[in-house]
Amino acid sequence: MIGFYPWLFLLLLFNLLWFFTYALIIRRGEIDRVPGVPLFALTLNLAWDVSGAFIVQSPLIQHYIDIGFVIVNVAITIQWFRYWRNDFTRISAFEFYFFWALAQTISFFVILLGNIELDDVLLYKMGFVDNFINSALFIGMLYQRSALQGQSIYIGISKLLATGSMSLAMYLMPFPGLEDSVITIPLYVGIVLLDVIYVVAYYAKARRLGIDPWRRW
Repeated sequence: MIGFYPWLFLLLLFNLLWFFTYALIIRRGEIDRVPGVPLFALTLNLAWDVSGAFIVQSPLIQHYIDIGFVIVNVAITIQWFRYWRNDFTRISAFEFYFFWALAQTISFFVILLGNIELDDVLLYKMGFVDNFINSALFIGMLYQRSALQGQSIYIGISKLLATGSMSLAMYLMPFPGLEDSVITIPLYVGIVLLDVIYVVAYYAKARRLGIDPWRRW
């Protein structure tokens, strides 16, 4: 167990670091003219944030924070609409928008039906599933792109600290419904491990390309 105020600090740190991560992602995406979040990760994020902000119950002030995340994810979605051709060079505009609409629709079904299936009243089990998928897809994006477009080591470190602080908070003092969950511990460990792998892999790729990762924001 942990005291309430240290626990609350970890939750606030999680949200602040994610906003900082998103700010770095949007900035880097504008510089490199590419989306900074993998498409399916983004559609899941937007579905989770819209659900937390407007559809399901959210704890404490998370409802208002989720509205902020909705705005940020809409901004990144707009980046995808502007720069998708730099990632998908062999498909038509119709194919891209059809795929995006399909992915966004499926993401909402996954989040909301997963909420029911896992008896996840506060949507936090699905939140960790979402984060795990995000972490895996970020690694995939790093290897899929020829260079470091839309990415920086600071994005990776900020994301690692954000997800790590939330995982620690929920492990020490879980929200109602998470106390006896068998799925959360593997997700806590898996998310942090994947985020560490991303940072290390980014550093290695930057050095291989002759780029100083610490000078590239």
